[in-house]
Amino acid sequence: MVKVEYEFTRKKLDCLLEIAKQNKLSDVDKNAILKIVNNLEKRTEVQKRRFCILYNLYVNQKAQYSLSDIAREDGVRPSAIKQSVARVRNSLVNMDDEQLKKLFRILKKYI
Repeated sequence: MVKVEYEFTRKKLDCLLEIAKQNKLSDVDKNAILKIVNNLEKRTEVQKRRFCILYNLYVNQKAQYSLSDIAREDGVRPSAIKQSVARVRNSLVNMDDEQLKKLFRILKKYI
């Protein structure tokens, strides 16, 4: 039962992140997600920044960045960026229900 719930949550979150990556979110929704990401206590500022850049969550971000673009800018391999992003994503999937509900309310506006 728990695994099914985790997979369902992960898929919904991935759907929201794909919408974000395509720059289809309003500034208000980007800021709401950004606030949730920034409040993740177990993630470093570097991990959060990389996640937010990849998923286009900064309101003033005009360009779309790939893992390679971010890696080049940070002076690391793309695999390091992928690992950072995955850790933040996993923290989001596993956060408390109240925060997940906020994300899913945003998702509902776009599907």
